[in-house]
Amino acid sequence: MVVFLERRPRQSGALLEDTSFTQPQIRDEAVQQLQFELQATREDLQTSIEELETSNEELKATNEEVMSMNEELQSTNEELETSREELQSLNEELSTVNSQLGEKVDQLERMNDDMSNLLTSTQIATMFLDTDLRIRFFTPAATDLLNIISADIDRPLSDLAPRVQDELLIADARAVLTDLRLSEREVRSDKRGVFIRRMRPYRTSSNRIEGVVVTYTDITRMVDARERLERRERQQAAVASLGGHALGDAPFPDLCKEAVHKVRENLGVDFVKVLEYHPDKKDLTLCAGEGWDDRKIRNLRIGDGLESQAGYTLTSRSPVIVKDLASEKRFSGPSLLTDHRVVSGLSVVIGRTDKPWGVLGAHSKTKRSFTQDDVNFLQAVAYVLAEAISAREYARDLERTEERLRLSQEAGRVGVWDWDLKTDQVIWSEQQRRILGMTEGALSSKNAHLDLVHPADREAVEKALDAARSGNAKFDREFRITRPDGSVRWLQGRGTVFFDDGKPVRMLGVNLDITDRKEIEAALAKHQEELEELVAAKTSDLRGRQHGARGEPN
Repeated sequence: MVVFLERRPRQSGALLEDTSFTQPQIRDEAVQQLQFELQATREDLQTSIEELETSNEELKATNEEVMSMNEELQSTNEELETSREELQSLNEELSTVNSQLGEKVDQLERMNDDMSNLLTSTQIATMFLDTDLRIRFFTPAATDLLNIISADIDRPLSDLAPRVQDELLIADARAVLTDLRLSEREVRSDKRGVFIRRMRPYRTSSNRIEGVVVTYTDITRMVDARERLERRERQQAAVASLGGHALGDAPFPDLCKEAVHKVRENLGVDFVKVLEYHPDKKDLTLCAGEGWDDRKIRNLRIGDGLESQAGYTLTSRSPVIVKDLASEKRFSGPSLLTDHRVVSGLSVVIGRTDKPWGVLGAHSKTKRSFTQDDVNFLQAVAYVLAEAISAREYARDLERTEERLRLSQEAGRVGVWDWDLKTDQVIWSEQQRRILGMTEGALSSKNAHLDLVHPADREAVEKALDAARSGNAKFDREFRITRPDGSVRWLQGRGTVFFDDGKPVRMLGVNLDITDRKEIEAALAKHQEELEELVAAKTSDLRGRQHGARGEPN
């Protein structure tokens, strides 16, 4: 601290110059003036000393502060050095983390590629919705089926116009969000087949519900196979039922009417007819028909030549399939078919090929392709009719009757059995023995008759038979048998109990071999289960890998 001292000019000269004062006065005043100045100088000096001391103290404090700051700066410098080392270490760690993140990114890319290939290979249309039923994501397979594009992301589900008939899509999605349960429904598309639409809640790794997952699985082949099996089963049942009526006392015209009705019902055709052949007149007349205009079939007579499908069937002695009558070259279309606008048809001979009784024909107004199963069914019905005709014409010729019945049973894979409840004797037809793998035609007791039933099904079969004999009068059961060679077959047994004075005396029935149907159903079920397990396992694996990539617990 610097102290400035002001030096004042002496006033003694002025006093001396004033001649109005005396010499002593001037000296006293000068002394006083000097004393006053000395006193002021002392006071100024004292003040300066005090200020200097204060300045020194302040300088000491400042010096201490500077030294403290220097120590702090030195400490800060050390901390900065430590921070630099820490930053360097952190930088190395960041470099390591960056490398690890790069590996994670590569893993995520591979998992995304795996997920993309999985969704593409399964061809399952999948769509992810949020809790407001807005579209979050969809797979390529959903593009065509649901009529959806990338611009539809974040749009409400109600804005879609899918190409599949799924009116309950939105309602089921809301129900899944409410109930948190699996929803499954079969839906159809006119051009793309049949699909199983499944809905599940979208669950996060923390088990929070954030939407709905919708999948469409194409089951067209399974449905076609199922429908073929069901159609074959219905056809076999119809043949069995018709065979039962043929064994009864029903008049032959009524049997023909029932036959044309069952053929029309099971083949899904518009017209069916039974024509009786008259070799002496070389024509055919209508015995029974369904779907035709009565005015056009009254007194109908058709020639046995190539001017009709029925005539060509008699000539070829084999089933005739017509896909398009307008382009048919083997024979000309008769007026009966053209007047009814028939397009496709199927016809078989009734009776033996060397001596046909007539023709059974089925016709459709729309173009269709008849399968071998359809041919077998129509041929089986023709065999039943032929057997009934043979039974009517040759009632006393048991050998020929059994032969035709055997053909009918072989065509329809039907075995016939006759159980005398009084004597407990069971008689089997030849086809029944073939189905059971037996060589003997008669069994001596009830126990022997049931010995072939699989142990797992025996109790249920016995209860069903007891119920039929106790008054139910009908036996209808699917069960397994064990052949003598150890092979297992599935049968559908149907029988009717006849009573005399309220007591069961006889039981007549048929057995259908349904092993093929059961095996196909089992194979389809196994295939569906394996497909679902594969998708579930792959999805679970990918989810686990994604959790691992995020560092989350699985």
